[in-house]
Amino acid sequence: MFSERQMARLLDLANLACQKGLVGEARTIFQAVLALRPGFAPALVGLAFSHVVVDDFDTALGILDKVLADNAADADALAMRGLACLLAGRRGEAEQAFAAIRKQGENAETVYTCYVVESNRLQGVVSARNLLLADPKTPITEIMEDNLVTVKVTDDQEFVAREMQRYDFTAMPVLDNEGMFVGIITIDDAIDVLTDESTEDMQKMAAILPDDDATTYFGTSVWTHAKQRIPWLLILMLSATFTGMVTTHYEEAFVSLPLLVSFMPMLMDTAGNCGNQISTLMVRGLALGEVEPADFMRVLAKELRVSAIVGAVLGIVNGLRIYLMYTFLFPGQYANVMGYAIVVSVSLFFSVILAKLVGGMLPLAAKKLGADPAIMATPFITTIVDACSLILYFQIAQLVFRNMM
Repeated sequence: MFSERQMARLLDLANLACQKGLVGEARTIFQAVLALRPGFAPALVGLAFSHVVVDDFDTALGILDKVLADNAADADALAMRGLACLLAGRRGEAEQAFAAIRKQGENAETVYTCYVVESNRLQGVVSARNLLLADPKTPITEIMEDNLVTVKVTDDQEFVAREMQRYDFTAMPVLDNEGMFVGIITIDDAIDVLTDESTEDMQKMAAILPDDDATTYFGTSVWTHAKQRIPWLLILMLSATFTGMVTTHYEEAFVSLPLLVSFMPMLMDTAGNCGNQISTLMVRGLALGEVEPADFMRVLAKELRVSAIVGAVLGIVNGLRIYLMYTFLFPGQYANVMGYAIVVSVSLFFSVILAKLVGGMLPLAAKKLGADPAIMATPFITTIVDACSLILYFQIAQLVFRNMM
């Protein structure tokens, strides 16, 4: 009777003979071991491998199915069975591939897209539709697509999901750094990733700290909601000090021309809205890969033209509104109505341009520096634009009404 150590040496010898192409000799050794220990799983796996080497996949799968039936947790048998099925698809015909799919399909994550693997390297991909429409005797190499799109195990999950979205894939093959086939990512995983990333971006743009433990709105506790919102609100509240400092600096203008105060909310709101518009477009463009930090000058040139048109339209409409309102609806209450209309219109024009440029450039700069562009969207842009638009407003007012201040 052989000892365990001697059995292991016999199996190593048989496997080596199999790899050298000495299939007959290898099978003799495997069968001798099985005669001494019937049902010995390592010997059965080795015997199955000897059939895989000579492309006798049906026999190999039959042996491995028996091993798995007796010991479902046998990792060697499971791995060898998968290799046999994959090699059957690579070297065999459509009919054999369907047989492999039927045997593996119950435990497979998807059967609609099948991957052809040889020596653990991805050779091609074939859809179940193409297999179904092909002649049963057609070689798999004639059906499969070998122009492959793959991702690496080190790629960011959002990048993988975007790639699947870009190519309309229901599954994406994953390779390691050596190019070995690791597995697949299916569309349901990609949807979950995109949903989580979109939710996180929306929370950051709304000045809410993302929380991995938060679920739905009603499923999140009151304390968690408050904890997510308070930090950013504190930062924005304190940053509004700069806007207050600007207002205080131009206090003389309020005393001399009190009507200027009534236009401040409109000016800051409009500029803030313009900044939020372009920042939202930039954050989305960066997330989808449509815009890159290297496009800085292209974005700058485009937004200069867009903001000039938007600013001119808003400025003219607002100037007309102020002139008509204080000339016909409230006549005689304020002197130099045309001066007010000019100040507000010109201030609005330049504020819109400033807001569009700041809103477009900050997310790109954040991406370039490795920060999250969504953080630079609504929270910071509103604070910066409010302070700058007020400075522009009062500087232009001092220029127009220099004799009255």
